[in-house]
Amino acid sequence: MKAEKYGRIINIISTSVKQPIAGLGVSNTIRAAVANWSKTLAGEVAHLGITVNNILLVQQTPFVYKQFLKIKQQNQENQLTK
Repeated sequence: MKAEKYGRIINIISTSVKQPIAGLGVSNTIRAAVANWSKTLAGEVAHLGITVNNILLVQQTPFVYKQFLKIKQQNQENQLTK
């Protein structure tokens, strides 16, 4: 990419970057670190014609949303019982 003075780096990130998921401390931390590293890298390679982007893919189907709410509720209940 550097030699070509052109490139695209795309990272697919998780919703846990914006809203950490209970019980996944290490995973949440690493995902947030990757997102922030991408922002830093973007600034460092922009002058070379290389772009770095994070993409959050969200599929909002009724089934997926219901599953998300169920897991969220379970996580909240688990936090209350600790």
